[in-house]
Amino acid sequence: MKTIWSYLINPILNTTRNNYSKALQITNYHDSALFAHRNSPFILALYNFYHPIHEAFLEAYDAWDAQKGTKEGETLNLKQQLILLRKTKIIEWDIAIQHFYRRGTPRYKALLPKFRKPFQKGKQLVRIDAVAALSLAIGNDAALANVKADVDLFATQLSEANSTQKGSKSTKGTLSGELEQVRVAMCNAQYANLGGFIQEFSSHTKSIEAYFDLHAIRRHEQTFFAGHLKPKKAKVICKRTFMAEDKIIIVNHGTTDLIFYLALLRANQTAEPYFVIHATSQATIFASELGDLKAKFIKVYNPNETEKGEYTFEIL
Repeated sequence: MKTIWSYLINPILNTTRNNYSKALQITNYHDSALFAHRNSPFILALYNFYHPIHEAFLEAYDAWDAQKGTKEGETLNLKQQLILLRKTKIIEWDIAIQHFYRRGTPRYKALLPKFRKPFQKGKQLVRIDAVAALSLAIGNDAALANVKADVDLFATQLSEANSTQKGSKSTKGTLSGELEQVRVAMCNAQYANLGGFIQEFSSHTKSIEAYFDLHAIRRHEQTFFAGHLKPKKAKVICKRTFMAEDKIIIVNHGTTDLIFYLALLRANQTAEPYFVIHATSQATIFASELGDLKAKFIKVYNPNETEKGEYTFEIL
């Protein structure tokens, strides 16, 4: 099989694949560099060609990013509802039911045949269905009228949260497809500009570097990480050199607060400054908020005694 000539491979297209944040950084750099030197007729022609494509990418990115934030918020909302179901609601309902029907009696078994388990473990849809099933099982039982009213209200809230999340996910998928199209168009346009620069400055190509974000284009490091963390445990997410302006998005998907920090050595424990992100929340921060930028190891610590942590960590 023939190996494709490296000069025929678009490096901008490759380095931004599955990384819209990097694509945004690269297009902002190129567009700004062209704008700054638009007094040159040659540069102005490249700018007039590229700028509308750049603007289309920005518009699609903003729409996708806004929906991404909405989706994450809605996902957290559904998870919060399910946590409430697991830790509070099913316990309250069970206690109220046992006031009239002791555990082990035929009526209790008809209402909660598997005790609290279906409400506390398993897939999201299984737990949502368990609430609806409990409502049907109570039926017209006058003794449990107040329990049924609360079960029905919570079932409605769960259903709405689940439907909103699924609808948002579908919308986000559509916007992702549109953004991918304009990412490819942007990368191809910037690659075409590179060809124009080479033709114009073939005898002194060094001057071309100022128009392209070479640091970002050449960087192929992983930028998105997801993980779980056992109680009272710390782990290294990755080793990375940060600039002061670098930003990070952290989402805490679990039920315990997590501590993120920079460490000089892989085995170092938590040291100030560090960043605490609370359960079921998210934050966009500067890398400097994690500690001394001379430290290279990004670590996360779960201070909880019993609860497992869950997070995603994205370097923009």
